[in-house]
Amino acid sequence: ALPDLSAAKRKFADSLNEFKFRCIGDAETDDEICIAKSLQEFATVLRNLEDERMRMV
Repeated sequence: ALPDLSAAKRKFADSLNEFKFRCIGDAETDDEICIAKSLQEFATVLRNLEDERMRMV
């Protein structure tokens, strides 16, 4: 069960990192850019947390 949970967390982090808004116009708004960057940073935190957790186990 532990390897499955780890894989699911990593897949979720990858999904967050690859998330893209659908733009109505030609460009993303400042808010969309900020949210996308925040999701990428959160994905990095999740990956690092999972790496450290696996090192402890």
